[in-house]
Amino acid sequence: MRDPIEHDLLGKLLWEDSFKWYECSISILEEPISIHLSADESGAVEGSLAQAEIVVRKLVSSDASAKAFAVDKLLHLKNDGWLGEDEDGEEEQPLNADQFRSRMCLTAVSFAQDGTSEWFYNDGDLFWGHTIVLTMDQSGQFHGANIAG
Repeated sequence: MRDPIEHDLLGKLLWEDSFKWYECSISILEEPISIHLSADESGAVEGSLAQAEIVVRKLVSSDASAKAFAVDKLLHLKNDGWLGEDEDGEEEQPLNADQFRSRMCLTAVSFAQDGTSEWFYNDGDLFWGHTIVLTMDQSGQFHGANIAG
């Protein structure tokens, strides 16, 4: 067990031994978001904490960029192979970018020591309950979009 970290922006970060990271929850636009900071072998989090500070300060605009990236990379996948049926048995119609984006909800961001991060979104049943995972590099650019779970 490691001591908690008190941080001006993130609040109290608690050690989660099973994942070897510090975690906290913040609220952006009234939604709780879990923040995870990967630690090195000694428990230090300088690299992940530095990137988290940068990203969390502009989380609202980064979230908009993340959703735009997800639309660009995953909307065709949704419309080409993940259309289901509604409650009445009617086939779901293809979605446009705004419909896709509006169903995504950021739930967590995990920061690695090298400054990269993974963004986890509730899919709003776009992919039948799978999680949308986006990868951001050290410069703040998104470069990977997948579904998991």
